[in-house]
Amino acid sequence: VHGGPKCPTHTMKLPTTPSFCPKKQRHKRAMDKRREKALGKFQKSMVRPSPDTIASQSFFKLFPRSCLERFVSNMRPMAFEAEEVIAHQGDLGNGMYIIDQGIVEVVVRTDKHTKSRSRDHGMMVATLGRHDHFGEFALLHLEPRMATCICSTDVACWYLEKGTFLAELEPYPDIKEKIQAIGIDRRRNNMIKL
Repeated sequence: VHGGPKCPTHTMKLPTTPSFCPKKQRHKRAMDKRREKALGKFQKSMVRPSPDTIASQSFFKLFPRSCLERFVSNMRPMAFEAEEVIAHQGDLGNGMYIIDQGIVEVVVRTDKHTKSRSRDHGMMVATLGRHDHFGEFALLHLEPRMATCICSTDVACWYLEKGTFLAELEPYPDIKEKIQAIGIDRRRNNMIKL
């Protein structure tokens, strides 16, 4: 293939997108298999949240029931192993998570000069469990994640993608404005903890 992109770790030209790299693709496939295996442990015991369950969260209180029902039906199950990082501080988020089972630690990197994504270079600001959520700010804003979320135990959760959320939110500009304010308040409260 002439004129195709080059893999940064190899000199051959590739017929795919510039981000294609065999090493990254192998890593992604390995992670997908691990998550599939982890999800298998939880599959039978996971319970999709009800519209009433998510309506109890401040972030979702303003939405009409029909909208909540669509959110719930579009959530997909995900699972992570203990010590696995679900979301990295500084990365752009594509969705939010609602925990079904397990414990997640929320860690904020305290050393601004380090790129480390582990607990070792941060301060734990919250511990989340069943029905808690995180990543909702990513649904509304194109900003980096404010914290790293690390599994203390094996974790099963429900994931709502940003595209699905925004499509449902489009007919409700007044709700969008109000939940943006809720998100900003929550972010401000989280920063006070630091």
